[in-house]
Amino acid sequence: MLTRGVTPLALAATLLAACAQQPIPFSGAEPVSTANRFQGFQTYAQPSPGTAHVLVVRDPGIGDSPISAVLSINGIQIARFWTRQKIELYMPPAAYLFVIESGFSGFGEPEPIKVTFESGKTYGFRIKNERSGGFVLKPAERID
Repeated sequence: MLTRGVTPLALAATLLAACAQQPIPFSGAEPVSTANRFQGFQTYAQPSPGTAHVLVVRDPGIGDSPISAVLSINGIQIARFWTRQKIELYMPPAAYLFVIESGFSGFGEPEPIKVTFESGKTYGFRIKNERSGGFVLKPAERID
């Protein structure tokens, strides 16, 4: 029962805000399981001098989508993410094409993003749910 002064619209807005996508701290995410790391992961799994440190995390979304997201770099699959999971990569300085695809077909063509890494720097990316049911990969505003 609604109390006097609280309208159904206000209640709906509050519930929607509570379900909004909140970024998970990189430190609070679980590593992607070994079973969900593909062969391409090994290429970037170990730190070495001159590499860039790259963090990728999948944020929770409305309803914590039960569909996996797959990260590919330069056309090579790296890892399958579920919500609240992350990977750490060590990338030689260069330009790369990152693509995040749905583990389920039917969500349209993924939009690749071109990224250039510099030696010794740390970069963060977030996988976010889109309203269409697909995913988008965005640079992180900050790394925590």
